[in-house]
Amino acid sequence: MGPFKASAAGTASSDQPLVRSSAELDPIISRALLIGVTISAVILILGFVLYVATGSSGYAPGTFPLAIGDVLSGAIQLRPFAIIEFGLFLLILTPVFRVAIGIVGFALEHDSNLVAATSYVFVVLVLSFLLGKAGG
Repeated sequence: MGPFKASAAGTASSDQPLVRSSAELDPIISRALLIGVTISAVILILGFVLYVATGSSGYAPGTFPLAIGDVLSGAIQLRPFAIIEFGLFLLILTPVFRVAIGIVGFALEHDSNLVAATSYVFVVLVLSFLLGKAGG
């Protein structure tokens, strides 16, 4: 049976959590990581192939986009380095997405201790990105 507990009427019972145990989260998290890595790999390969095919980064020598807005703009314009950087950005965000899934899963389990701990990890990750950007 899936993550829902069916009642006599055949509808999902609201007194049971959608996810009953951390073990049920493992395949969901594993699939999210696989999807994130696959998408970023496809984008990285696309950027590399475009770079090899054009022989150009899409930018003047010695320059490349640094801000996320510039990366997104460059990727939309099909600039190879911007596409590669976007793929790397997605690869870096994949574990952060995994932590976010953990928060939702633990909330569905009604495990407030793990929700609090995982939320703390999520906040630390986000702050490290923001502070790292501000310092560099």
